[in-house]
Amino acid sequence: MHQNNDSHTPVMVKKHKHMLTIVLNRPEALNSLNHKMISLIRMAIDEAKEDNSVRTLLIDKDDKPRCQPENIEQVVNIDFLNLY
Repeated sequence: MHQNNDSHTPVMVKKHKHMLTIVLNRPEALNSLNHKMISLIRMAIDEAKEDNSVRTLLIDKDDKPRCQPENIEQVVNIDFLNLY
C-alpha cells in the first residue's frame, strides 16, 4: 500500500498494523474538500479494499482548524455512500 506522508500534500495516508488513516491536510482552506482531495481519498480507499490486512479505515484531519463546507459545491455530485 502506498503511504503518503508528505506534509505538502492535501491528503496523507498512513498505515499502522490493521488501520489505515487518511489525514486531511489542507489547513489553508480549513480542510475544505476539493476534487484533488476526493481523488486522493478514493485512491486510498481503493488501495485499502485490495489490502486484506486493512480492517479499519479512519478519516482524520491535521491538527489545524476543522473541515469547513465552503468548497463542498465542488464535489456535490460525488456519492460518498458509494465510495466504499
